[in-house]
Amino acid sequence: MSSIEKECVLKLEDLNVTYGKKSRKTYAVQGVSLSLYRGDALGVVGESGCGKTTLARMIAGLDSPTRGVMTFSGKVMKFNKSLRRRISMV
Repeated sequence: MSSIEKECVLKLEDLNVTYGKKSRKTYAVQGVSLSLYRGDALGVVGESGCGKTTLARMIAGLDSPTRGVMTFSGKVMKFNKSLRRRISMV
């Protein structure tokens, strides 16, 4: 990082997504934390079924995390249409 502090535009803290009921939970995403700074790029690589698409859907505002916090430009992300207009999947 340069001497000029970069702005953190996306921060994920301990993100988790589970599906199902207490007796039969499926863990799609567990404990994901990352920070993405203005001007940087991020690639997510993993095996089939490891949660890449679920993570991308949460970031795009299409799915909600079961647990954890997501902030976008310093504000806690609320899942609504205005957020979806600002974030897109490629």
